Amino acid sequence: MKKAVLLALSLTLAGCYHYDISLPKIGLDMNLRNLLGDDVRMTPEHAMFIESAAVISLLEPQPRVQWVGSNLKESNLESLQIDDWEATSTIVGLMEARLKQKGFTVVGINNDISAKDAYTSSGSFAEPERVRKRLLAAGNARGVDMLVVIYRQQVRDFISDSSQKVTGYGLFKRHSDHDVYAYGVVQVEALNVQKGFVMGKADAEVKVPLDTRAWQENFETDEGPIRLSPVRSDVVREGIIKAISDATMIAAQEAGISN
Repeated sequence: MKKAVLLALSLTLAGCYHYDISLPKIGLDMNLRNLLGDDVRMTPEHAMFIESAAVISLLEPQPRVQWVGSNLKESNLESLQIDDWEATSTIVGLMEARLKQKGFTVVGINNDISAKDAYTSSGSFAEPERVRKRLLAAGNARGVDMLVVIYRQQVRDFISDSSQKVTGYGLFKRHSDHDVYAYGVVQVEALNVQKGFVMGKADAEVKVPLDTRAWQENFETDEGPIRLSPVRSDVVREGIIKAISDATMIAAQEAGISN
């Protein structure tokens, strides 16, 4: 079923940082942009009182594939099934490793909060206030000082400057362009569990150009979940992991949580 991205909500931007980095792996260029918005940076004074931390990802386990057609009716947004991979373990593991590098004791934590709980709809932006009390309760139950939570974010189309929105992470292509991109758009938030306040918060956007062969024609029309052709799986998986991982790390750095 074709789904036009009819998201009327807008994101007000106070400014942005631009990053341009070359990727040695897929041999591609990556454009990174971190959003300022209502960012909060964890101070050294706050970090002094943090000994233990846990990580929860509220990203969808599987990516999206977004086709921007010549009009809203022709656009398509569906879930993309990648076999033998899901985002949760990748992103949680990455963040836990960074926290250990910062000297925190990392504690595992169970997450019973679903995407339906965390967001108003499948196309909404990050809404931490919807689940913050439950997250703090989960952190208290595990006895940790800090809980780091990764949300999907929604922003204006920073990939092709169309009138649509870009949400979460996945693959993106516009009808008038040959270029195909993997992308990631996230918000990272660090909560002081005992005192119940936000110590650090930041958004980040990443786009990774892919070979045009990464795109399948049925991405433009089919209902999800769409299965990825085996001949494209390696480059698509690597690009998506790169985009969502880098977006998460940039947001964590801007929030003062990671080096």
